[in-house]
Amino acid sequence: MSREKILVPVGVGHQDFDALYHALSVAERVQAKVYVFYIADPKASQSTDELVIRHLKELVAKACQEGLAVSFHMAHGSVVHEAVELINDNQIDLIVFESDGRHGLVNKTVEKIIAAVEIQVVRVNGKTTSTYRRRKDELRCRSS
Repeated sequence: MSREKILVPVGVGHQDFDALYHALSVAERVQAKVYVFYIADPKASQSTDELVIRHLKELVAKACQEGLAVSFHMAHGSVVHEAVELINDNQIDLIVFESDGRHGLVNKTVEKIIAAVEIQVVRVNGKTTSTYRRRKDELRCRSS
């Protein structure tokens, strides 16, 4: 049986990363690999963009330290094309995302992705109940 694979598109407007925490929780339970896909906003300041990227990379590193298979990706050209390529090349099964509004970059990107490839999609709304929680710049696994 192949390992499940989850794509989590994240944009600069996501300060709380609910979809990422949800995906990490699922990944822990089913031994899935998580692909964090950052969608840069050309309207965002460079410092904001860099801050979000640094925070995401720290979360990825901490999740890996906890034993999860997680990788960070960022589009350098066409966001939709690179996301579809990542999905096809890695045989990703599921997209987990948090809505950033009807006209938000993540929503628009996910809509275009599902028009291009057949894939399951889960939209996370609000706070999720998960095995992982945030604490001031660190990701900790709750003990059971």
